[in-house]
Amino acid sequence: MSSATKAILLAGVVSCLTATVGCMDQVVARAGADRTVEAGATVTLDGSGSTPKDRGRLDYLWEVAQGPSVTFADARARITTFTAPRESTETIFRIRLTATYVDLSGRATPSNSDTDEVVIRVRADRSVPEAGSTSDQAANENAAPEEEAGTDGLADEKPTAVIRSAEL
Repeated sequence: MSSATKAILLAGVVSCLTATVGCMDQVVARAGADRTVEAGATVTLDGSGSTPKDRGRLDYLWEVAQGPSVTFADARARITTFTAPRESTETIFRIRLTATYVDLSGRATPSNSDTDEVVIRVRADRSVPEAGSTSDQAANENAAPEEEAGTDGLADEKPTAVIRSAEL
């Protein structure tokens, strides 16, 4: 094998190794699986599946991308929690995790970060009245339907038979 061929092969191996090492440092954020929870439940968010894990470290940031505001136990922790709201209707959250690589010297590298989102569906809390409803409205929902009043204020009735007068 000629020295030129060896040099080309060696350059290819070095290039391949450099690309592989670079890929090991590439951040991939993993916010966890989408799920449905009960109203009032403690929701745990876990970014432990994010990589790389072997060298340096990752900084984490949890944010609500869509949905009502919540308070995270620690928005900068790998694992955090929040309490699902108690609403009369289903609430859907899109929660974003941003993972940023921090090298061994402690420098964050924003160019080497990634985001992932998890969808949290919170079931409606049936014990909470819907917005704008009152206890009278709730009671009336279970009552028998009333007949609608006509223009004269009397209940409209549908005729059961049509009577025509005979022509004389």
